[in-house]
Amino acid sequence: DGGIDISDTVFLIDFLCHGGPAPDPLGNADVNGDCVVDMDDIDWLIDYMFGGGPEPADCMCGNPAVGECDQGKSGAYESRAEIRNLREGGVPGSFGLWKNNPNPFNPKTTISFSLPVDSTVRLDIVNVAGQRVRTLVNEAYGPGTHSVTWDGTDTNGSTVGAGVYFYRITAGDFTQTRKMMLIK
Repeated sequence: DGGIDISDTVFLIDFLCHGGPAPDPLGNADVNGDCVVDMDDIDWLIDYMFGGGPEPADCMCGNPAVGECDQGKSGAYESRAEIRNLREGGVPGSFGLWKNNPNPFNPKTTISFSLPVDSTVRLDIVNVAGQRVRTLVNEAYGPGTHSVTWDGTDTNGSTVGAGVYFYRITAGDFTQTRKMMLIK
């Protein structure tokens, strides 16, 4: 496309590390299907390659050369129509736990999750030793996308140390864990 940017990095990782298509300026760098090519796409590919995460999306929002996606794999979303539905305040078609924002963070970060149906949700913060630091959520939620904030404190209200933490959601049969970093 005449410029060197994050799209080129995503293409290269996809091509070299898991047999993706050869880099092509009309191809797909938006591997997580959020209609933005950014560092989250690289995180997505790394999770796919080394952590058994979901496959990259097979479409790119707004790329006329690729066309519309009717069954693209884009994380917990199964189609562009579903992404549009969420943007318009609709109900998600599947469960999802999204990357916290900001990450790394100090002193607080926001964690978002999506529910397609009424669910009892438990959202725990866990340290690298696997010990629960704090339970942020343990209650029923209706369908939709919800956000909670973690202020970097434990169950007792004490500030935790800098480092890597994990946040884990359980909602019905759905469980997912993501990593975040608290900096000081």
